[in-house]
Amino acid sequence: MNTLKNLLSHFGKSAEEKIRNYGKRMIKKTFDQQKNYGLKLQDKFSNLTNADILTTTLPFCSDIPKRYRKRFLSYRERIREIIFGVAIDIQNVKYKTLDHNVKSAGLSKYQERRYLQVREAQQLLYASYESIRESINYIRELNDFLIKKISKASGSKKTDLLLLNAITVYELTDAIICLIDDFQFRGKDTLRSINDQVVSELKTQKSQDMDLIRRADAEKGRVSDGVIISIKEREKIRLFVVKKWEKIWDQVARLETNVLEARGHLETLRLIRDNAKGQINILEVVGITQIVQNNIQNFQEICAITDIDLAPLTKEDIYGLIGKGNE
Repeated sequence: MNTLKNLLSHFGKSAEEKIRNYGKRMIKKTFDQQKNYGLKLQDKFSNLTNADILTTTLPFCSDIPKRYRKRFLSYRERIREIIFGVAIDIQNVKYKTLDHNVKSAGLSKYQERRYLQVREAQQLLYASYESIRESINYIRELNDFLIKKISKASGSKKTDLLLLNAITVYELTDAIICLIDDFQFRGKDTLRSINDQVVSELKTQKSQDMDLIRRADAEKGRVSDGVIISIKEREKIRLFVVKKWEKIWDQVARLETNVLEARGHLETLRLIRDNAKGQINILEVVGITQIVQNNIQNFQEICAITDIDLAPLTKEDIYGLIGKGNE
């Protein structure tokens, strides 16, 4: 998200919080735009119910022109882009100090390229995972905010907030379901490719060192002893690199386990989403009932005005009112 670049000059948790808060505002803004556009469609197409202006139902309303459906769906895609963009920018903050250290380390162009490949792969990997966690945290916070507002509201205002709460729960829960359903660890294949290259290089280097050991054994003497010591040190470094990569894959495996666990909750999420749809449907009925009830109350209030004396209508008055001349 280019608009967040100015935040990357900050370090640490405060910068991450600023990015998260910015993302939350953007998600709320986009969600509000989606909701308002749905209401406009309801005004334009009178057959649309509240349940019809949901991301999972509007695409199947074939009597609504495609351009309207496409625009409505674009808001969902935008929300997904914001969620992933926030996760990427948080990773940028975390890598900023490391990037600075790498630039000042005097690495060769090849080493820098390798570092950037690993960095990008890891960044995508963790951002993929963070996108799910961020979206879950956001829906929880937004829902808590709406519930607090609902508890202080009454009448039609409360009904409106309850409807907004139900639509919010439905749309954002469905977005999380889609994220988990379509989840892929971006960058994992790149990371695997780099790992394979590193393993191949280590094997080649070890083979070359084994040849050096044979030559050193044949030579004997102080030089050959020094060569063998160097080779042993290099073997320690190779083992260290292998262990580092094992640690990376252990972390990836833990993330994959967490995602699998999240997939295990998909049915629960679908239950929450579909229950929200039921709430949307019932609130529409409640809304109509309230309108009727309000009209009845208004009529009763009008009927209660009895202290106004009305002059009796004459026959001529009646004829005048209905446009009929005297006969």
